[in-house]
Amino acid sequence: MSRVIAFTAKTSTNDELKGIKKKRLRVRGKKVDSTEDVKNWIYEIIVVAPKTPKQIQTETNFSAMHVWRYCQQLLKEGRIEKDGHIYKKKGLGDYQVRLERINQLTKQGFSQIPIIQPLIANIKRPDLKSGSAKSNYTQLRSICLGRAIPTFKCHPEDWHAHETTIAFRDEYFKYKNTDRLPAHIRKSLRTFYQLCLKYPLSEMEALQLGIDGSKDEVGKYADCKFHGNEFEDLMNYYLNKNDLEMAAYVAFATETFGRPGRVFMAKASDFHIVKEKLTRTKATWDSDWSYDERLVADRRMQMELYSALKEKIAIETFEIEVFEGKLYESKTNVTWPKEIRNPLAVSTVKKWLATRKDRIFGKDDETFAQFSSRIIAALKEGYNAVGLTHPYFYKRAMYALRHCGAHLWLVRTGYNYDAVASMGWEDINTLRLFYGRYDPTRRKQAYKMAY
Repeated sequence: MSRVIAFTAKTSTNDELKGIKKKRLRVRGKKVDSTEDVKNWIYEIIVVAPKTPKQIQTETNFSAMHVWRYCQQLLKEGRIEKDGHIYKKKGLGDYQVRLERINQLTKQGFSQIPIIQPLIANIKRPDLKSGSAKSNYTQLRSICLGRAIPTFKCHPEDWHAHETTIAFRDEYFKYKNTDRLPAHIRKSLRTFYQLCLKYPLSEMEALQLGIDGSKDEVGKYADCKFHGNEFEDLMNYYLNKNDLEMAAYVAFATETFGRPGRVFMAKASDFHIVKEKLTRTKATWDSDWSYDERLVADRRMQMELYSALKEKIAIETFEIEVFEGKLYESKTNVTWPKEIRNPLAVSTVKKWLATRKDRIFGKDDETFAQFSSRIIAALKEGYNAVGLTHPYFYKRAMYALRHCGAHLWLVRTGYNYDAVASMGWEDINTLRLFYGRYDPTRRKQAYKMAY
């Protein structure tokens, strides 16, 4: 005898979705009687801002299947649209969707975007010692996340070559009140074009877009330097206030021309005193001592040949103390040799180091942010006291000492760019570009020396 089993199909009422049980009908944690209430709640969530299924799950605490069923119903009713994997209100423009995508992007998530991976790979290349690859990545991230200028944000995958570049450029001009993108931004965008967008950018196109590689930074820091005895005056200002730390910071940061972050991390064990012997000469008609070896030799000959000279020439050999050491620069990933030669700077740093054990600067529990805040305030006070007026001293008080140090060493070496570059730059081009605007008076002096 055969058994016949009859199944009765459960029909859904108009206000219920198939597969949704009534005990699961909740809106913001409260029970409701109809799936229509839940569906409207999800619609309201999507109307506020485009959402991914995962985001809807998080807000509603529903399973992926339940979210999919509700969204499918809304799609059938024509109340929402789907753009890729994002649900959005019907008729919402692509711009709003793209903006929502970037608003949902985090600093960590940015590095996971597929189109960005060539930049990440460049950072990991062992043959690229400089920090330019990392700088290109971080600069692009700042642009896309709205940190370069708050009026522009863009997901890297939504960057449409020329169209988006022009939009960013125009927004940058408006926000910064300028007519030229900075060199580091232009370089970052050119790299993004070549490595990520795979676009062969021509020189003419780069020029038209405003991201060309032409050098417009010539002499940018040519005037940010000490004149006369301003270096000594600044150290003495702090010494007279019994602020040995600030006097030592000015001495060390200027002589080593290190970047502020690396000066903060400098180790006392990396610097030591050495003694050097120098020979100098001075005649009665000279205003100061000369250390030029050729002049010393000439005057020795004069003394031997013309013992009856009425004018007196003094030649002496003496011993001086200088600091020698090393300082690591993360931007170039190189440890550079450093020297401190100014007598007042040497004596000041020597006294300060006698009080230090590990780091040369900063308190034991002090962060760089805390340290720099304290140092910047003291530097601005000192700059004002000794009459330093260049705006850069007050705009970037700590970095100003780096530029002053570069000028100090260029003068010491007779503008020998190779010699100075060997202490902190990978090539001489940067020095020539930023500091090399030649002083006309020095040029005229050079003319006179030719005769």
